[in-house]
Order: sequence, then structure tokens, then C-alpha cells
Amino acid sequence: MGKTKTKRFRGSGKHGRGRKAGRGKGLRGGKGNAGLHKHKYATTVKWQAEGYFHFGRVGIKPVEVQGVADSVINVGDLHMRFPDQNNLDLAQHGITKLLGAGDVPGAVTVTVEAASASAIEKIKAKGGSVTTSRVKKVKKPKAPAKGAPAPAKAPPAPKAEKPTAPKGDKTGAAPAAPKGDKPAGAPAAPKPDERKPSEQPKK
Repeated sequence: MGKTKTKRFRGSGKHGRGRKAGRGKGLRGGKGNAGLHKHKYATTVKWQAEGYFHFGRVGIKPVEVQGVADSVINVGDLHMRFPDQNNLDLAQHGITKLLGAGDVPGAVTVTVEAASASAIEKIKAKGGSVTTSRVKKVKKPKAPAKGAPAPAKAPPAPKAEKPTAPKGDKTGAAPAAPKGDKPAGAPAAPKPDERKPSEQPKK
């Protein structure tokens, strides 16, 4: 039996692989996802091609939030998909939106859930009509950004002034007597003597 490679490296301590490469977990370039945007980026590209995404937002949204994509058709394709038909209900064919690419050969009446402004304009220009059933959502006004100056408020409307009579004027009433005035000829009441009995004069 010839000398194997392992026996040949006995006693060297490194077996020809350097100080670290052959020991423990070796040289693996980091744990887990370390280096997937650096020295392991080829692995990231390979995984993404197979449908595995390790970066960014991952997951699904409910239909109520995400919405359902429209099944569309252009006005230029109507005469190819539906030849010799001038009255179309696209909902019966699973189409939910009409777009405006292409030309309309003649007048056509279309009923669809939604249609673009250019599609409606082109069909009406040829003497046709478009009926839509989707209600447009009204966008809420955006809140002002932080730090932006608040919009100026409108000045308050001026209050209507009420006509006021001059003070003291009362129609049909006698003029009020000034305060403190007493009728003439009335004797003044004597004031009580507040002195002590010892200070009062003897009678």
C-alpha cells in the first residue's frame, strides 16, 4: 500500500491548507447572510432568479389593499377582436378597462367598467359613445409637510354695527336729576355728636 496524502502530512499541523482553512468551520466568508451584497453577491443573483428574495419587502397584501389589475383593451383592437359589432358590452368578455391606443374605424357604442379619457375622446370623435360604471375615488388633500408654513387663514367677516342712541337720551322721559342733589328748602338732618361724654359741653 502506497503512502497516502494524509500520512504524508502527518506532523505538519496544517496539512498543506494554511493556518486556518483546514480547522473548524474553515474560511466561509461570514455567517448567514453576511456578504450577500459584497463577496457573495453572485449567490444573491442566483437566488433571486429562483424566486428567493432576501432583501427588501417580502410578503403579500390583501386584495382590499392591493387591488385587482384591470383586464384592458385598446380602441384600435376593438374591430379586430369583435368584427362587425357596433354595440359592445366588454364586461361580458371579461374586459374591465378601455384604453386609447390605436384608431377607431367607425362609430361604436361601448359599455365598460372604466375607460381612459383618450379612448372616450376617440370614440366620440367617430360618432360613438362610451358608458362607464366605475365610481372615481376622490383623493384626500395631502397634509402639509413638517416645518412648512401653515396656510393663511381668511380674515373674519366684519360684524354689523347696531345703531345706538347717545347715552342719557331717552325719548318721552324726564331728565334724571344729578346724583347728590336734594330738593331746595329741605333742612339738613343734624349729625349725632360723636364726642365722649367727658368732652361734651355742659348744659
